[in-house]
Amino acid sequence: MCVIEESESKMTIYNKIGRKYDETRSADARITKILITLLNPSDSQNFLDIGCGTGNYTIALQKNGFSLVGLDPSEVMLNQAKQKNSTIDWVQAFCEDTPFLDESFDGAICIFAIHHFLNLQSAFKEVFRILRNDSRFVIFTGCHEQLKNYWLNHYFPSSMKRLLTYMPDIELVQKSLFSAGFKTVSFEDYEIDIDLTDHFLYSNKHDPIAYTDKEFLYGSSLFSGKSTEKEIDDGISMLLSDIKNGEINDVIKRYQNDKGDYKFVIANK
Repeated sequence: MCVIEESESKMTIYNKIGRKYDETRSADARITKILITLLNPSDSQNFLDIGCGTGNYTIALQKNGFSLVGLDPSEVMLNQAKQKNSTIDWVQAFCEDTPFLDESFDGAICIFAIHHFLNLQSAFKEVFRILRNDSRFVIFTGCHEQLKNYWLNHYFPSSMKRLLTYMPDIELVQKSLFSAGFKTVSFEDYEIDIDLTDHFLYSNKHDPIAYTDKEFLYGSSLFSGKSTEKEIDDGISMLLSDIKNGEINDVIKRYQNDKGDYKFVIANK
């Protein structure tokens, strides 16, 4: 697939998800607090939210005193962001080719978006270019080891295997960040809270019934653009049966682990 075709394909997925994105997604207070801690901001600094979507975390961070710019390739998502907050500068562009000058920002975040990049290495090089020295790039994502331990694998095996084909594993993320020029890269595991308010893929690991709702599933790019109706219907049917007979509890127990559910990646320039 050429770059133009790939970008058009990505845009189709973004815009499809974007139409109902805010029905399941919102900025979680705990995740917002972690982002602030990891960014370690000082006064009068300017930050970039890469793959900001409809601007949930951009707006949440602004409410906490941050100055931010939101970047996303989806016009559908950015139009919603503008309606929610017209004071933030929303920029439509792919991360690999931004309109910003060198060393424009004091830090950047990317929440569940690196798997949508057209080219991971090019995107990280661009982020490095537009960040000032001694700044920090904070990524929130899942690694393959964690994804393989989601109990969702029991009910949606084909979809979850497909996720591994396009979700960059943590070793590649680290290698690409170092190759882009970042000096240090560290990681912090994140465990899903039972009262999490941002409903991304594994957000309802404590509430299996949520995954029987197609509208909830379609809030994830995995199910809205990369899974077949049969995969989804078969998984829901099996899950409903296991919830009814109590087997779901044994399934969840078999997948319990100490690997964390997601990771924060912290790269320092």
